[in-house]
Amino acid sequence: MPLAKFIPQQKRMSTILGGMLILVSETKFLFSMLNFVLVTRIQYYNPGDAYMRQLFPNYLLFLGVLAPRGTTGHDIGVYIHPAQ
Repeated sequence: MPLAKFIPQQKRMSTILGGMLILVSETKFLFSMLNFVLVTRIQYYNPGDAYMRQLFPNYLLFLGVLAPRGTTGHDIGVYIHPAQ
């Protein structure tokens, strides 16, 4: 009995389907970035809690401090935690 019959083979993908896959993944990435910016703006400009505006006088400073923390948290959750 040939063993190659049970090994899954890679399917061929057309260039149109591959291009659509790239466009969909890029769109998901850009919407994720846009969602991050919108949520941070809601947190920063929340009228009921002015603590973030007192701590960070500029929104770009707040975003600059928050972005590396989010990237580190993402890396720990995606790369380091599953490896343990």
